[in-house]
Order: sequence, then structure tokens, then C-alpha cells
Amino acid sequence: MVLKACLTSLLGEKYSSTFLPQVPTEQGWDQEKTIAKLLRKAGFKGKLEEVKESLKCEIYESTKESVNYLDYLNFVNEHENVFEEAESSSEDEAIPDEIPKKDDQKAEA
Repeated sequence: MVLKACLTSLLGEKYSSTFLPQVPTEQGWDQEKTIAKLLRKAGFKGKLEEVKESLKCEIYESTKESVNYLDYLNFVNEHENVFEEAESSSEDEAIPDEIPKKDDQKAEA
């Protein structure tokens, strides 16, 4: 499970941050302290009491996977053509090195 806090201030500013579930336990935080830390992590500078009513908290599941380096290399080698296709399709939609200035765009038209 993952813990997430979301807040939109009265001024329309949006704040969102996430902790893995072990973080509050490892730090010894209770529920209120965890929410306050999530808001700080998101960049909110106000007080928790000011936003308690409008705060939305979510708990969602995730999985953690691991792979050793040899298995990773084998996977990459087995799927090499998939990666090449993805690279070639992104090259077709290449982003220009420079964005033309407004005057340049008018001259081209």
C-alpha cells in the first residue's frame, strides 16, 4: 500500500505527495504527523488545521519487484526489437533543436 495526500488550496494551488507505507512506521509518526509530513513534502507551507476539511487522502496498492542484473540483461536482449521499434517511432516525431521565433514563423508562411 502507498499513502497519498492531495490538497487544492483556496487559491487553486495543488499539492500532492506520496509515502511508501513503511515510512510513517519507521519514523514513528502517528496519523496526524504523517499527513502533516505529506503536506510539507508536497510544498504546502500552511498549517494542517487550516486545510483538514478540504484534504483528500488516498491509500492505494502497489507492488515492488526486483530483478538481478543478469536477468535484466537477458530480458533486454530478448526484447531488443521492441526497444528499437520504440526508438525509431520517437525519432519520426523528433523535436527541433530550436524553437523558431515568431518572426521566423511568419517568414516561413
